[in-house]
Amino acid sequence: MTTSSFDDLSREDIEVRVLGPLRVRRADGTVVRPSEWPTTQTADLLRILALHVGEAVHVETLLEQLWPHADEPHGRASLRTAASRVRKVLRANCVERRLGGLALTGAWVDAHAFRGLAQQVRRGLTQGDCAGALLAARQADALYLGDLLPHHASGDWVEREREALASAHRTMMLEAAEAAAQLAWWRDATELAERALVLEPCSERAYRVLMRAQRGTGEAALALKTYDRCRHALTEHVGADPSPPTQRLHQELLDPAYPPVTEPPFRGRGDEQAWLREVAAAAAADGRRAVVLLEAPAGAGKTRLVQETLGPRTTGRVVCRPDGDHRAVLDGAEDARRAPVVLVDDVHHLTAEQVGDLLRVTLTPVATCLVLAGRTLPPGLAEVVQDALGVRPQQLRLPPLAREEVSELCAAVLAGAVSDALVDRVAAETDGNPVAVLRTVREWVDTGRVAATSAGLVVLDTAPDADSWSHRLLALAVDRLSATEMEVLQLTAAAGRAVTPELLLPLVGLDEPSLGAIADALDRLVDLSLVSHSPRGCAARDEVFADLLLSWLRPSARRELHRRIAERATIPVAERVAHWESAGEPGLARAAALEAARAAADAEPEQVFPALRRPSTDAPTVDADRGDAAGLLLGWSSAATATGRGPEASATRSAADGDLTDLHARLRSAIRAADAGGDTADRWSARVRMIREVSVPGRRLRAVRRWARQAWELSDDPVLRAEVLVHAWTPAAVLGDALRAERGLAQAAALLGDDRHGDVADRLAALRCLVAHDL
Repeated sequence: MTTSSFDDLSREDIEVRVLGPLRVRRADGTVVRPSEWPTTQTADLLRILALHVGEAVHVETLLEQLWPHADEPHGRASLRTAASRVRKVLRANCVERRLGGLALTGAWVDAHAFRGLAQQVRRGLTQGDCAGALLAARQADALYLGDLLPHHASGDWVEREREALASAHRTMMLEAAEAAAQLAWWRDATELAERALVLEPCSERAYRVLMRAQRGTGEAALALKTYDRCRHALTEHVGADPSPPTQRLHQELLDPAYPPVTEPPFRGRGDEQAWLREVAAAAAADGRRAVVLLEAPAGAGKTRLVQETLGPRTTGRVVCRPDGDHRAVLDGAEDARRAPVVLVDDVHHLTAEQVGDLLRVTLTPVATCLVLAGRTLPPGLAEVVQDALGVRPQQLRLPPLAREEVSELCAAVLAGAVSDALVDRVAAETDGNPVAVLRTVREWVDTGRVAATSAGLVVLDTAPDADSWSHRLLALAVDRLSATEMEVLQLTAAAGRAVTPELLLPLVGLDEPSLGAIADALDRLVDLSLVSHSPRGCAARDEVFADLLLSWLRPSARRELHRRIAERATIPVAERVAHWESAGEPGLARAAALEAARAAADAEPEQVFPALRRPSTDAPTVDADRGDAAGLLLGWSSAATATGRGPEASATRSAADGDLTDLHARLRSAIRAADAGGDTADRWSARVRMIREVSVPGRRLRAVRRWARQAWELSDDPVLRAEVLVHAWTPAAVLGDALRAERGLAQAAALLGDDRHGDVADRLAALRCLVAHDL
């Protein structure tokens, strides 16, 4: 899921929050205490300017709003004094004279960000992007901790501004609830509808969403009670009955068949589909019959695979019976006789001889493709088929869905992007069985445990009750936590894992952080139920609350948290890559992933695999990035092979070869151009780039030696020759040929002599350590 486009406006230093009590943070990170405002007009001046941040507010408007009873000279003097006091309190020249008025500059304002997100919600709904609109609404809701509350300002502007913001919030919450219901994200629909009803108790649209959500989670009785609640609220407040749409929904809820059951989506199995199509096409082209023996456990999707691949309308299906009534099976086979593709399903219920009898009844000259599918195939089936039909059958076994296929299926079922955590949990609980994936995900949806976050849909351990809605907890945290406790909570949420005081110690930005102070802060957070405690440490109470808390932060502060964690925390490399990405540093994320790729031979593949997957899919924009991308893809391929992901390993290896082929052509052209130019330095540099970016990542060892030999002959400089040797012996060092690598690296060290600084020396030292370890 994407971050709103206007987030990058917030690179400002000062933070001003006017939704709810006035909260201001200076550029140096210190918080302005309420007692620091000398007058209420000074604070209200900041509020007014903040509502129009970056724009000039005319002097006459400010005088009318803040000093309506003062004459103009006294009013202007008071305005100058108040503007000077704002600058003094914020310790910044942030109030500027502009176009006959005053403007607040260099500040991030929550109301401005809220309006931008509300517009994004409207735009998403107009374009049919319900999931994107819902995410933007969640982020906007995190900012809206209360209505605009000026101290002293008077006039219609106060009511106008307050009502405009409150109305935008009410409308946004209602539309987000409807979007969640349309996606069947029942947990989000329930929470957002309840929130909308708090804001507008007579909203029938909100009641209808809540009724649908409760029915969707199997709480039919609650849905009927909600209808009664709606009817009483309308009678009490407006003296009216529910509208026809609400009454129709009430009648639908009484129907036991509501909501209608839809066919599950078919996702994955791309390799198997391609193979099956190829077999059928080859048989049709040769004018012969294709026979496939398809074996897979229950729930693996045998029937859907055949029907989706070869066409449900052209596939006749014969279902073998578990009761052994072979005659009934033969009678049912008559319906499949006219189909060009015949699927004999559940053959594990029959003997090979019974299958032979069935074939004689079922097959006609019309049938060009026969698929015999079962959990296990009867002994001797291949021989019986070959004797009966004169065709040697081909066999296909369906493996469990790969992780990426599980992710694709989950996203299709849930109609939205899914988080890595949800996919990993589904894959672990279902072993990649498609039917089990569908059953598990739908059970989570029906019990209200699937929720939307910025990282994608997540699954919660339990369905929350109304007293633990995340927005209430966020308001509690903002109002009651000290600065230290809030920073510890934010770091815990951003870490996305269990943390300990020892892990947080280098991350907390206190002047003199101590383990005791951090431990006390964590204890306080546990007491307030904002953090949960386990033997592994403390973590945010759930992913939804953590996401809402981080959405409350201005984007630059959120990125800074992730940067701190990526730089200083002792965490696995996969988490470090993710934090660099969240910090807006794709280059550093790629560097961390490359480090994982280099360490893949010595690390657990399952640990390295997640670190390689995400940066490997980024599209490189320059040639140097293409070399890195190829290296990442090769590391991904190696990790996929080591973890039994054969098709994925093959696909990523092919992608790496494609990147390297393209880059190889570019660098060959660069070498030819350098040779034509005749500059020795350019010729040397072009060959070293070829070694570093193509030959070594692609494990083209002969090419490494050839280009290294040419680069060696082009320069007499000892440092440059040492660099050539380092590149040339990198493959031997990494691949374990320690004896040969040691000799070459020793020669490079001799060339460097006392010059042991710089990238070449650092790389040489690392390689010699690796070789020494192998020796």
